[in-house]
Amino acid sequence: YEIQKNEKSLLWEVSGKSLKKPSFLYGTFHLMCKNDLFFSENLKTALYQSDVLMLELDMDDPQLQMTMMQQLQLPSNESLKNKFDESDFKALDSFLMKELNMNLAVFDQFKPMMVMSLLAQRVLSCAEMESYEMNFVKMASEQKKELLGLERVEDQVAVFDAIPDSLEIRSIMNMVNDFESHKKEFSRMSSIYKTQDLDALYQ
Repeated sequence: YEIQKNEKSLLWEVSGKSLKKPSFLYGTFHLMCKNDLFFSENLKTALYQSDVLMLELDMDDPQLQMTMMQQLQLPSNESLKNKFDESDFKALDSFLMKELNMNLAVFDQFKPMMVMSLLAQRVLSCAEMESYEMNFVKMASEQKKELLGLERVEDQVAVFDAIPDSLEIRSIMNMVNDFESHKKEFSRMSSIYKTQDLDALYQ
């Protein structure tokens, strides 16, 4: 199916050929300010008509959180501090204390990905944050629908494990050293998302 050039939508129907029932594909924005989330009637209808909700991960897996924490831990002979230059470590430690009121030492046995995920949450300039995924899980659970995951936690973490630590740390420090521009970029991306302009979002 070819997307028309001026088509603007986050919700797509997959149908035709030998398919007995359509499927629906929706592009989510993982974390947004609560007031920015929107659920069109078409989206609610698509979920209601569906038998199964498939997300990136199986969000109702009781072992999900534990598996995630295990996958994010460094080997026992490594530490996060040793991956940073002393000046960068101090700068990041001060930043986390300012933004999260937490010391970097708390995360010394975790991979850089853990720190990156914490920083990603701070780019939101609002007190209340929500995710489409968790709202979908709630809606699907209320409708007694089966929840499945396309990937495993191990698959997702492996993508970051393949990136050299030095590159991840450079990304972290770029974010810390120019945090305001990252907040503006995130806000701009969020605004584009709400217009459902996929081409602009891709750019």
